[in-house]
Amino acid sequence: MTKKLNVGLIIADDSEYAALLNIEGINFKEHNFNIHQGHKFKFCLGQKTIDVWAVCCKTGMVNAAITAQHVIDMGAQVLVNYGLSGGLQNVARGEDVVGTAFFEHDFDLTGLGYEPCEKPGQEYIYYAQPSLVELALKAAAPAKAGTLASGDCFVSDTKLRDLLKEKFGAMCCDMETAAIASAAYFSNVPFISLRRVSDSAGDEAAEDYRQMNDAPQEAVAEKAVNIIRALFNQESLWL
Repeated sequence: MTKKLNVGLIIADDSEYAALLNIEGINFKEHNFNIHQGHKFKFCLGQKTIDVWAVCCKTGMVNAAITAQHVIDMGAQVLVNYGLSGGLQNVARGEDVVGTAFFEHDFDLTGLGYEPCEKPGQEYIYYAQPSLVELALKAAAPAKAGTLASGDCFVSDTKLRDLLKEKFGAMCCDMETAAIASAAYFSNVPFISLRRVSDSAGDEAAEDYRQMNDAPQEAVAEKAVNIIRALFNQESLWL
């Protein structure tokens, strides 16, 4: 049985990352990961240790994917993410969502006859492990579970919002999770994402997001830390 678990905690936005560092009782040690700001910290329970590598990857799919792969190459055995998202359906501003599936909504080869978001010859919808979704929902309660759509654009258009929820059943949209999920999938590393709804992804989304982003996000950061602590109880990770 292994006694140590390496967890990569990937956070895009500077203010969201600052919220992590404001949590009391954690001994953060500054560390640079592939030029990105980061910190290391750990939790211990009995003979078990969880080493956490927290990285501020900056906004966007490429930044998220590169950072995810970097921490995987370092030896991360689980990836965790938290941040703000636009709400698409069945979720209100200020609520939290645990991702069950992830896809890139702006990947488009429909001009060549493919379905929207379809990537030829490979998986393009990535799924979280059900047992880890259940663990995260308990650790981050109250929270909902749903599909997360990602793309390199801030969704502030009612037509796009309606397309994502009606065609794909997405609950939230963001600019990182599917990229992290892709790296995790191809490296066979479990991934957990917790997203707080900042806006409705419609015409008023920009102002709603700014208000939420300017507010302290310690609550969602603390929930993400609670999820990491709960990994002590996920026996499949310690075999």
